[in-house]
Amino acid sequence: MQLFNSIPAALLLLLVSCARSYSQCPVVSIEGTGAIPSGEVLKLSAKLSPESDKQPEFKWEISAGRITSNPKASTILVDTAGLGDQLIITTVKVIGIQTNCSMEASFLTKIYRVIVENMAFDEYGDIKFIDEKPRLDNFAIQVQNEPGSRGYLIVYAGQRTYPHEAAERLNRAKNYLVRVRHIPPERIITVDGGHRRELLVILWVVPVGVSLPSGDPYGLLTPDKLDFSKPRPKVTTRRRNHRT
Repeated sequence: MQLFNSIPAALLLLLVSCARSYSQCPVVSIEGTGAIPSGEVLKLSAKLSPESDKQPEFKWEISAGRITSNPKASTILVDTAGLGDQLIITTVKVIGIQTNCSMEASFLTKIYRVIVENMAFDEYGDIKFIDEKPRLDNFAIQVQNEPGSRGYLIVYAGQRTYPHEAAERLNRAKNYLVRVRHIPPERIITVDGGHRRELLVILWVVPVGVSLPSGDPYGLLTPDKLDFSKPRPKVTTRRRNHRT
């Protein structure tokens, strides 16, 4: 009591008024998801408590990603494609309300990678190219039906093989997908997986924001275990009839 008695009445009234004003400041917060997989849409909403009688405006800033909705609305949508293993720092500032209060809030969202494993679109063994084409046709249709996706091919050559068999099969498949099925070459990714007991081709359709699958290191053969007695397929060429 002696402390308050020593404060001038005018100053005390000012302190009480400031305290009341501060206690009446609206609280700004952001509601959203703290962690989502890459490629999903992040939804964030700004909240005022208590709500203002005036219609506020919102100014959003994000450290990564792309706002795909109205950036001045109370709720925004953020595209997180390709942001695996990153943090998005979101800040919102409330404007349009006359106040001395701090009208800003921040929010953190963890974007984690999605890895495609054991979800191959198709896989097959040592088949002839004429039998492989229908498989590649179905694969191409699926890639085309998913905008932004990538076609991922990995070939494991067999124990009985010929030099560069996996690379040649990959080139043949990619050329078919690009030249015949008209898929942009940058959307087709090929990987030479090494050698296993039997030849194996695996096809994945990798959506936007999903990490590429990794090769399986188990069961791979060392060079000293390989048998290079397999004959290389003959390359057939069409002969043109020349008029004389």
